[in-house]
Amino acid sequence: MKMLIDGEGSFSARGTIKDNYPVPTTFTSKIVSSAETSDVTMVLDEGNVKKLETAPLPSRDLVPVTEANRQGITDPLTLLSPKATLLPHLLPNSLRKLLTGRRGLCG
Repeated sequence: MKMLIDGEGSFSARGTIKDNYPVPTTFTSKIVSSAETSDVTMVLDEGNVKKLETAPLPSRDLVPVTEANRQGITDPLTLLSPKATLLPHLLPNSLRKLLTGRRGLCG
C-alpha cells in the first residue's frame, strides 16, 4: 500500500496549563519527504496566531491566510490532548460552529 506522503515528521507544542486545561503558546512542525521539506512555526496568544512562519513560503496557488483565519485556533497536538476535547473554545472555528449549532452538541 502506498501512502500519500513518504517521509518523516516532527511536531512540538508548548504552553501552559490554565484552569487545568492546556493553553498552547507555540507550535512547530517539520516534515521531510522525498519531494520537499516544510517547516511551520506558530506563536499563539489566547488562541490567536501572533506570528506565523513557513518555509518554504507558500505558493501563490494556495488560498491566503487572512487575519480572521488566525483567530480562535489551536494547534493539532493540543487538540489530541484528552482535556482539549472537553473545551469547545479549543476547537477550530469551523468545527466549533458545526458542533455548537442547533443541536448544541458542544455547548
